[in-house]
Amino acid sequence: MLLMSQGVCAQDGDEAAEFTIDDEAMAAFEMAPEAEFETEVVAESPPDTAGEQSVSAEEISRQAPASTAEILTLSPGITVVQHGAEGKGHQLFLRGFDAAHGSDVEVRMDGISLNEPANVHGNGYLDLYGIIPEVILEMTVHKGPFLPFQGNFATGGTVDFELGVPSAYLGGVMKTELDSRGKLRAVSVVSDAGDARRFVALESVFDPGFSPHRKAGRATGMAKYRWHLGTGTTGDVLLNGQMADFQSPGAMPLQAVEQGEAGFYDSYGQAGAGRSRRLLFNAAFEKETAATNVSWQTFAIRRSFSLEENFTGYLLYPDEGDRRRQVHEAATLGANVTVSHKVAIAGPLWWQWGTGWRTDRISQAEYQVNEVGRIWQTNRDNRADLHHVHTFAGVTWAPFFWMHLQPSMRLDGALYDVSDMQPVQLREKQQFHWNVSPRATLSFPLHEKLTLFGSVGKGFRLPEARSVFAVEDVENEDVSQYTGGSAAVSNGTFVETGAQVSITSHLLMSATGYYTAMEKEMVFDHVSNTNLEKNETRRMGTEIRGEYAPLAWIRASADVSLVHAVFVASQHRVPGVPHWVANGRIGLGESMGPHGMFALRSVGKRTLAHGAAVNGYIDAELNSGWRFSHWDVTLAFENLFARKIMEGAYHFRSRFSEDAQESALPRIHYVAGNPFTVRLLLTVFIDTGGVE
Repeated sequence: MLLMSQGVCAQDGDEAAEFTIDDEAMAAFEMAPEAEFETEVVAESPPDTAGEQSVSAEEISRQAPASTAEILTLSPGITVVQHGAEGKGHQLFLRGFDAAHGSDVEVRMDGISLNEPANVHGNGYLDLYGIIPEVILEMTVHKGPFLPFQGNFATGGTVDFELGVPSAYLGGVMKTELDSRGKLRAVSVVSDAGDARRFVALESVFDPGFSPHRKAGRATGMAKYRWHLGTGTTGDVLLNGQMADFQSPGAMPLQAVEQGEAGFYDSYGQAGAGRSRRLLFNAAFEKETAATNVSWQTFAIRRSFSLEENFTGYLLYPDEGDRRRQVHEAATLGANVTVSHKVAIAGPLWWQWGTGWRTDRISQAEYQVNEVGRIWQTNRDNRADLHHVHTFAGVTWAPFFWMHLQPSMRLDGALYDVSDMQPVQLREKQQFHWNVSPRATLSFPLHEKLTLFGSVGKGFRLPEARSVFAVEDVENEDVSQYTGGSAAVSNGTFVETGAQVSITSHLLMSATGYYTAMEKEMVFDHVSNTNLEKNETRRMGTEIRGEYAPLAWIRASADVSLVHAVFVASQHRVPGVPHWVANGRIGLGESMGPHGMFALRSVGKRTLAHGAAVNGYIDAELNSGWRFSHWDVTLAFENLFARKIMEGAYHFRSRFSEDAQESALPRIHYVAGNPFTVRLLLTVFIDTGGVE
């Protein structure tokens, strides 16, 4: 949708008239001779829900992220863990959900869902390395599934990335990053100085790893071109390719470090290894008039993924070892259409309708392999065609200036056609699942300084393909092999309320409370390297955020998110979920001259499976630099206090040596976060015409 500017213009004594200006008209207006006019600043319309937040390209740049996953932490309550190396999907936590590699957080790039249904390494697997941070115009986080476009895997929420070149990079930019551990990252962006959505971007990364078994290399390419086909009409084409080869360190038993058998950043056994490839194409069209907006897109994705890991050593198979190789191939086709139309009745009312279709053809296998890579057992060999269609309808109505109502209804249907190639006699099975998701949001902009929110809705997670042959698991079962979950849609009921207050023109505060009831929980099990279905859960939590900008060159924010997530039957906490997450940031500087940012993050205690727990940690980042006309130099410090951080924490049995005694009880294992690291960033601006 076009970016719009609003205001009131009066000239030569005429009466003021409301106007809107699209991107092209605004550019022409800025270049026109100076004329007498006065502009009334119209406050930005409030978000649809209390948990919605937008992060601008300026805020992203201030953080100096080395990958798109780091940008997610700019939204309150999101925790990101990398228990592999550059190239493997991250583990995500949001609103009491351990989303593993994406099972409970939907991520969309220019409207395309990047979550992979029925991926061999977990349902909803998410790989963010295909998005280059320098070409993100905006990130919008919709927490909870309250809006009609939110689909499969949006139980924790939806993250939307809008692609385009920020104003500071318009024309082109070349960036080189080198850190004290030897990691090298290079980015090149070439763009149309007059249109942020016409660009070519390339990224390459070589990372020797800050500890053993973390070596990785990856490359990403993105190209987008927008055509202006007439007033309010645009067409977009996007091409995105990525590739990565990486190692995986596995998890370290905490007991081994405490007893002096290994160092904090060490790794047991042979390194895991992974390979990731993805090619994506998207064609989109949008037509906008005063009363109607129509958008359409068609996309295709080709995916290849393989991974070898061993989290348990010689526990399950004392002779050959527990090393697994997972292989995944997928081809995806899809299309989405959305229409909104303004109806001339009392009070502004828009009705929305949308529909979409997606087909995934999947081939996946899992093997037991020994240390030299010889396959000695096949655990899984499946072929599947997944057909998913959806439609939704709703209205957006503002009958009074102090009320904004958005009820909607979403219908999803999924057909599974699955073949199990492993048995002597081929097994084939088809299943159809459908789901209805009523939703509604209500906001009360009672005053220009105060808005109240209330939202309720149903969210869902479709089952993975191989579950059609599976049986149920229960909470805290000591699983040594995946036995699956029932082939049924996991539903949840979500309620949210909150308030946003502009205390002064420089200070904004917001508070949100939420409640979630999930019928079936999904927990990632590192023994079986898969998502396991568990029983009913409840979540309650609150988020408080404040933003303060007393001067043009100083910006500060702070937030805290508290959550209580438990299984209903036992009242045991959901494993891995931090009890709280808190952030504080202060940024200094303008578009030119000196700039800097300091960020402090606290992650609370985490309760693990089988009754264990680990304490939280504190992490800090600092960067400082100087922006000149044609270049910028920045020095960034990660893990500023040089803390030994257990970023990922898990509780399971293991045996990492053939001579060691098998552990009778589960032990705490962890994946280390980055040690103290210094990064040097050098940026050269090819054309600074886009800089204000």
